[in-house]
Amino acid sequence: MLKRMMLIPLLIFVFSTVGCGTLIERDASSQKSHGSNYYYPAIQYDWAMLTLEGRGGYDYTPVLCYLSIACPFIVVLGMPVDFLVDTVLLHSDHKRKLIADREFKGYLLDKYCQADNGLPDKEKIEFYDLDVNSCPSKDVL
Repeated sequence: MLKRMMLIPLLIFVFSTVGCGTLIERDASSQKSHGSNYYYPAIQYDWAMLTLEGRGGYDYTPVLCYLSIACPFIVVLGMPVDFLVDTVLLHSDHKRKLIADREFKGYLLDKYCQADNGLPDKEKIEFYDLDVNSCPSKDVL
């Protein structure tokens, strides 16, 4: 009976702390770099936490995690839940990446289609593997 009484709070603690990477990385105010964090962002966050990389710059969160001693174990316990949630949300992550790529290509076309002299910068457009013909012509404007 006493073992069950000790097991219940331990299970409540474990289930309340797993999935931290999912909660942190899928938050709208997340400080993502949007470089390669589109697929499995929670697992990438957990791995960065365990390898003391953090989010780059002056992120002190991984150091504080290791100083608390229990945090690395909680992160490891939460990784299967984060992996499961990331796998379920893989389709929406792919859609989000396609939208961001489309917006970035539009930005590049806006930037390099009208260079200083008003003509498209064909060299830059071809460098980014974009179509020069997708630039608006002067006749339309």
